Amino acid sequence: MLVHSLDNSEGSGSMINTCGFCPTYTGIPLQMLLMFENSNDAWSVKINRSNYVYANRATFCMLNLPRKFNIDGLRDEDIPHPSAEFSSHFYQQDNAVRKRVESMSSLDVHPYGRENIIQLFICSKYPFYDKSGVCIGVINHAKKLTFLSIIDFFQEKTPFSLLLSPPEKLFTEKELEIIFFMIRRMSAKTIANILKISHRTVENRIQVIYGKAGVNSLTQFTKFCEEKSFDKYFPLKFMHQYSKIINLK
Repeated sequence: MLVHSLDNSEGSGSMINTCGFCPTYTGIPLQMLLMFENSNDAWSVKINRSNYVYANRATFCMLNLPRKFNIDGLRDEDIPHPSAEFSSHFYQQDNAVRKRVESMSSLDVHPYGRENIIQLFICSKYPFYDKSGVCIGVINHAKKLTFLSIIDFFQEKTPFSLLLSPPEKLFTEKELEIIFFMIRRMSAKTIANILKISHRTVENRIQVIYGKAGVNSLTQFTKFCEEKSFDKYFPLKFMHQYSKIINLK
């Protein structure tokens, strides 16, 4: 655990304990450390050849790392987490941020959290400067992706995270796959093409789905899904690990 002391200009005798495990590097400004330590988002700092010198508690939780794990000096490939196989992508992103001296964001899908389940995170990287203003590394910020459609906005709904487990055990796995596309107003023919099954099979399953929900139309079923949170469910079959650069500017 790092104990960071304040100098006399900032307040004599004040100290802050952090869980960032960066015992050999003291170049992170105290104000920045305070922000990282009090944030629910994952924050970390890498310098030199993308070596970690700091990671807050939320980063440890996101990567499912033991509290006493020493991340100091490690690179992404050294982290015991499934995302390590994408380390070459992360290095390219780090180098691009340092070379261009501008931020970059990516959509990352990996088994995150203590639950170790596939989740979507927006990961942003910013230039990290030393006291002389030279970019020497990157600041990483990861935030769980939430969703809000235009219709939801005007209905004053709040952003939500995807559910990767069904909210109730009412439907079978194959029915849930069809439901995912149904409530997005896709036709039975389109659903059949995506799932590579017959059009008639889709129609038959839709009728079974309506029967289980006790409804007679797509409008009624959509309302049912909103009430039961099935509209937030994302079948794991359609999700795989990846890291993709996105432009948020």
